[in-house]
Amino acid sequence: MLIKDKYNVCFIAIVTAYFLVFIYTCNDPFYGDSKSTISRLAVSVYQNNFSNVFYPKGIDPGHPIFIPLIHASLWKIFGLDLFWSHLFNFIASLAALFLVKKIDSFYGFKNILLLLIAFNPIFLALSISLNTHIFLFLFTLSLLWSNLNNNLWGIIASLALLLLIHNEGLVIVFAFLGTYLLMAKREKKLIYDILRLSTAFIPYCAWLIWHKWAVGWYIFPPEYSDFRGIGTSLVLLKNAGIIIWRLIDFGCFIILVFAFLWLSKNKNDKRWLFYACFSILLVLGIWLTVKFSIAHRYFIPVFFVLSILSAAFLLEKSKKWLFISLFLLFSGNFWYYPGKQLSDANILFRHYYHLYAQISKSEFANLNLYAMPPNESSFEFTHLKKPANVLATHSISSVKLLDSSVAIIDGNLNGILPNDVLKKIVNWPSYTFTSGAAWYTIYVHPSAVKSNVKFWPQRISSTLELQLTQWKNKLK
Repeated sequence: MLIKDKYNVCFIAIVTAYFLVFIYTCNDPFYGDSKSTISRLAVSVYQNNFSNVFYPKGIDPGHPIFIPLIHASLWKIFGLDLFWSHLFNFIASLAALFLVKKIDSFYGFKNILLLLIAFNPIFLALSISLNTHIFLFLFTLSLLWSNLNNNLWGIIASLALLLLIHNEGLVIVFAFLGTYLLMAKREKKLIYDILRLSTAFIPYCAWLIWHKWAVGWYIFPPEYSDFRGIGTSLVLLKNAGIIIWRLIDFGCFIILVFAFLWLSKNKNDKRWLFYACFSILLVLGIWLTVKFSIAHRYFIPVFFVLSILSAAFLLEKSKKWLFISLFLLFSGNFWYYPGKQLSDANILFRHYYHLYAQISKSEFANLNLYAMPPNESSFEFTHLKKPANVLATHSISSVKLLDSSVAIIDGNLNGILPNDVLKKIVNWPSYTFTSGAAWYTIYVHPSAVKSNVKFWPQRISSTLELQLTQWKNKLK
């Protein structure tokens, strides 16, 4: 009983830590992909009072609409406040930690698995950024937990929910089903199980038909043809390199190493082979179906599966190796690459909010700002309600004549500006704002600058950043 209490104290401490993080971040605006996948639809649905529940034309990513609809419903019931969206996200994070704890206890890992996930910087970032992937992770855990308990209807429900959250759910579902069939015993009952498992696709197929009727296409948006589908051999080669980087980034390489060592020692144990097969099929699915911008968060189910194998390995080792692992994972919260765009892969993305506050209080706040692409795009997509000082930020692709724009934003929170734009603004007066790893340089059109202003403080790129940027450009 005392041992159980000790392990429960660890779980309570982790939940308390995540609760404190939630309190600190519960008013954060939408950031990055969460605007395109959630807030653009949720805001639209809220504003039209649920009369139209599909994405505006031209910006439909093709994902199921149900998570954005929940956000809009929360605002309708409790008031237009980001707190409710963050609370929804936090509850999903807590449920995920609870299921991790259950799986940890099932294998007798003594909270090692729980610690590896709680300290994973990608999971922490998912718990505070308003994105759909925390729900994908939650129902992947539900799927694996149901499988451990031979709960077929729990498996079916988890599969159905994965399909209704995000299109990546398709990859997770097929990776699981492929593993299930490969590892299952060949008996008559298997055919009956397959027929029952196929019922998980019924809600998703109904959604596809409904979506096709409303917008005219199924899964692949015409505007996203460069992002999804099997790419050329060069794209696949590039994807392989990016995936290797994602799997070892932010200290996660230690999980990969321990998982490999455990598998090499127990290569005939079907318990661990199931997880190995599932993770390999999932990685292959992502490798084949995403042409561009493979994000760290796509692999959070893979990191969990590898953490199961790593926990089994660490259970037989001294606590020193666990502490080393946790230190490396925790350090991942602060990893930053000069010259690379900040994403929501770790908590460094929050510097964006501090940077935004700096600019919104400056003399540049009243200018029309153009970026590639804009992080703000529309304040409704980002903040829900108009803040005291909202930045009028637009896409540079919407301006045909550069001279008609007033100020151009360059920085590591946006995409790279086109070369023709960079050449035109190189001699414009500029001012750089910084916050931690985040920076913005605002180039102001000479006609909008006071005659007595000749130059402002400018950011100087480090030698390392220039070198990394050159390498990146060569790989394009």
